[in-house]
Amino acid sequence: MPEFSGDLVDDLAHRSVVLFLGSGVSASSTLQDGSRMKTWDAFLRGIISELPPDTASVCKKFLGEERHLEACEVIKEAIDADEWDRRCEEEFLKSAKYSSLHETLVKLDQRVIVTTNFDKLYESAWSELNAGKSSFPIIKHTIGRDIFSTFRSNRSYIIKLHGSIDDLDSMVFSYSDYAEKAFGNTEYQMFLDLIFLKYTVLFVGFSMKDPAIRSILQRYAANFPKGRPHYIFTSDNPSLAEENIDKKFNKLSLIKYDKSDGHKELVEKLGRLNLEVLNKRKENLADEISALGAR
Repeated sequence: MPEFSGDLVDDLAHRSVVLFLGSGVSASSTLQDGSRMKTWDAFLRGIISELPPDTASVCKKFLGEERHLEACEVIKEAIDADEWDRRCEEEFLKSAKYSSLHETLVKLDQRVIVTTNFDKLYESAWSELNAGKSSFPIIKHTIGRDIFSTFRSNRSYIIKLHGSIDDLDSMVFSYSDYAEKAFGNTEYQMFLDLIFLKYTVLFVGFSMKDPAIRSILQRYAANFPKGRPHYIFTSDNPSLAEENIDKKFNKLSLIKYDKSDGHKELVEKLGRLNLEVLNKRKENLADEISALGAR
């Protein structure tokens, strides 16, 4: 049985896959002191320890239930707005080196990247690994009417769906941020609908339990019941019944890997996927040359 879906390989070869990158991608990077970038969960837990006991207890309950939006909302209400901004800048502007995971994702060479990460690590990786290219991808960190140029252009795009650390007002972090800038933003919803309808989406760095991802997939599956499936690299270990439910009701196919040794197998699997994609592109080019010669 092939390791990867033939449809996924073919779509990647034609650069018609949107890479959808989550906090697990950023967490693969190493800071100057040797520690890892924090995930959303770890960042919030670091602040909780300094809150009053009652407030901290509520936040811990929310995080234990993976209700990160609510936990973040409580934290933002509990501390000064300037202090919140300072904490975000302190964490997400830390000097870090992009990881081998970033490098492997860049080498997949897809036209559209969507990420919920605030940091600039993917941009750094792209810049260094594509130093010879004449143009840098267009970067969008707010979702407005101009976002739809993504579908009319041949340029490469990096869409920072939840904003960027160098524009604090653009960041979507708490429940109220989602209500205003995501769920309450018509362009945001339309953009995601079009992404899932026009492209194959490959999720990397997300948990299967991530509520934001599940809500997006459920919305897509409900709106387009005959739509094509999407894919996620996951270290979760769902039962066969759960996996079948994801395929049927969320239009999501799982590519499983072992998370031991710092998610090493994820990078290795992506590397093998990239080799299959490169070979497919060579086959496609050979077919095109052959077709031209037959005219």
